[in-house]
Amino acid sequence: MIDVRTVSRVVIATVLYYIVVVALLHFLQPDTDPVVSPLSAYVLTDSGALMTTAYFVLAVSLIGLVVGLRLVLRPAIVSTIGFILFSVAAVASATAGVFPSEQQLPPQTLSGIIHSASGAIVPLTLAAAVVLITLSVRRDVRWRGVIPPVTWLTVGIAISTLLFPIMDPRGAGGLAQRVDLALVFAWMLVVAYEMPRIATVMSTMPDHAVRP
Repeated sequence: MIDVRTVSRVVIATVLYYIVVVALLHFLQPDTDPVVSPLSAYVLTDSGALMTTAYFVLAVSLIGLVVGLRLVLRPAIVSTIGFILFSVAAVASATAGVFPSEQQLPPQTLSGIIHSASGAIVPLTLAAAVVLITLSVRRDVRWRGVIPPVTWLTVGIAISTLLFPIMDPRGAGGLAQRVDLALVFAWMLVVAYEMPRIATVMSTMPDHAVRP
């Protein structure tokens, strides 16, 4: 049987790894403008291998989140679609790690095209999945302790995702991406931290104790 506490620790550890790597890259590659440049720009630097690991770690984190949430969320069409979208984001993140980006835009090589396509899929599927899972969480009284922060983070994620195509042409695409990921990671940490408690509560609270 899958231990929710272990899954929670894996998700938290992998999210923190990604955050530490990105923070470290800002110091290792000071010539890369974080306001303008997307995180994929670090792949083309001397620290490219480090950034590449972050893509695969994010994929592991998202799959772990799906595994854990499936054990602590009441089955529903909305949450199932959310799980599928998280899984798609995980595959896209891993694909972006396999196929590096390139300097030229629009990309000319197959690797660059695949990386760009994967990079576009990840934030869109993440935002949609977060919204759907949050809707499921809001219907379950077992999650009432974290509903406010999860809801507000979801609103922030939706707004930042919608603002990206506006900010990117104005030279702030890197900043928009970082803000969006920061909100997504905060959401993931809150949810992952809460999962073990929900699993414990489920053993004592009847399943029908969910908002209609």
